[in-house]
Amino acid sequence: MDVSVDIFLPRLCPMAGLRQERREFVWEGVVYPQEPETYRWGRQVELQKYAQPPAHILSLLPQGLFQTDWSYFVLEGNGLDLLSREINGQEVNWDEHPLEAFFLEQLSKNNSWAVVFMPHCDQLDFSQETTAEGFMTLLKAQLDWTQKRKGFLAWKRSSSGT
Repeated sequence: MDVSVDIFLPRLCPMAGLRQERREFVWEGVVYPQEPETYRWGRQVELQKYAQPPAHILSLLPQGLFQTDWSYFVLEGNGLDLLSREINGQEVNWDEHPLEAFFLEQLSKNNSWAVVFMPHCDQLDFSQETTAEGFMTLLKAQLDWTQKRKGFLAWKRSSSGT
């Protein structure tokens, strides 16, 4: 699927089955990461953590959304493809780790967050403040094969900005 999903969270909340992975090379007692830090939830949901988002993505976020530290993740793996198939009536095996449950749990447990969904990795059509459930409604609408796909930025800002 030619879509990018960028996720900004103050923290990645612990979940049963969520595991961290990163290949490392050790040379003369020094550890050298060989790839981005990766978080997997089941076989289909994969997030890669990066130190900084691209400047064009960062510029999309509402001013002052995060007053404290935040983490930047890119959704990888087959999760989005499987969710698209499921929404469009196909049988999907999530092995008890559906992407929707992951998003709902992570977004609802963080006071502030942002998710950027961009078809063709560069299309942004609208921006909307919403809830975790509202985000899932927006995402599912864009994965419906009968509709023209639109890019969006969904976010939630806490009253304290954390």
